[in-house]
Amino acid sequence: MKVFSFAGIIFNADNVCTIQKINMKKSEKEDTIVPGLQIVTVAGEVNFSFENEEERDKKFDEFLHNLEKL
Repeated sequence: MKVFSFAGIIFNADNVCTIQKINMKKSEKEDTIVPGLQIVTVAGEVNFSFENEEERDKKFDEFLHNLEKL
């Protein structure tokens, strides 16, 4: 089984549909944008937020690189 973990969650790589960069609003009343990653699996989706776009982009590239190895 090909697995990876992130933020304490273990994912089965065979069940991952997409990993994508997203931008979320901090709240409905605020227009502040929070960079994030969305991991979609056959069972559902999980969103992760980051302090800045550079941190998110680094993690996204790391995911892609590590998934290619699996």
